[in-house]
Amino acid sequence: MPSRLINTFAKSLILFVFLNSCGLSPTPSSLDNNPSERFWQVSYPSDTQLDSSHTLMPYMRAAASRELPLRFFRELIQAKSAVSVVEGSWPSYRPGYFYGGTIYMPSSSTPDAWSRLEWASFYNELFHAWYGLVFKKQDLYAATRAQVQTQERMAHYRKAHPSDPQLAQEEAWSETVAAIMIELTPVKMNDQWKYPDIKNMKYAIGRTVSPVSHSDRPGYTPAAEETYPAEWEYAILFRLLTMVSLP
Repeated sequence: MPSRLINTFAKSLILFVFLNSCGLSPTPSSLDNNPSERFWQVSYPSDTQLDSSHTLMPYMRAAASRELPLRFFRELIQAKSAVSVVEGSWPSYRPGYFYGGTIYMPSSSTPDAWSRLEWASFYNELFHAWYGLVFKKQDLYAATRAQVQTQERMAHYRKAHPSDPQLAQEEAWSETVAAIMIELTPVKMNDQWKYPDIKNMKYAIGRTVSPVSHSDRPGYTPAAEETYPAEWEYAILFRLLTMVSLP
């Protein structure tokens, strides 16, 4: 087998294992009867005003070409966040010491060739960057933060991470973003792009919604594998990602 095929197979296997370890199913729903039009908007006229030299811009362009929602990119770039993407054997995100962070991604230099699984993994890590550098910091999201980080919600997530329930919530949201992206990423069938029906993007544990997971990491408990976002949390997260409200 040629080395390029071996590398492609190995990276696909890594992503398959990664998604399963996070409680995600890498198998999307059937696309047979899906519509040929997407329900979310990709680019906006104001995108032309973004800093074209930003380190995230090549990935934003690749995501736009794949017709993926761009809000996380857009707001990270607008915030002048110092987020970079580098080669890594495993998808992950490491916050910076002061402001910014690093996304590690296999095949980081070829986002135009990423599969839907790779995009799902990337959005998982992109969400962490956006959550830490935009969502937690900007006044724009103060009301949403107050809505989702109540004592009741923190008690729910404390079962998964007793000392840091907010981190547990962030993890459940990031894994759920990846699950949404597996369903959301357009797929070409018979030379025609297929898109998900928004009605099929409803709250569905094991498909569009994932648990906190990471029970093997320090601080997490076995309950992390069964601690999920609430349905109303999912609705908020879905709108944050796509800028579209679920029906």
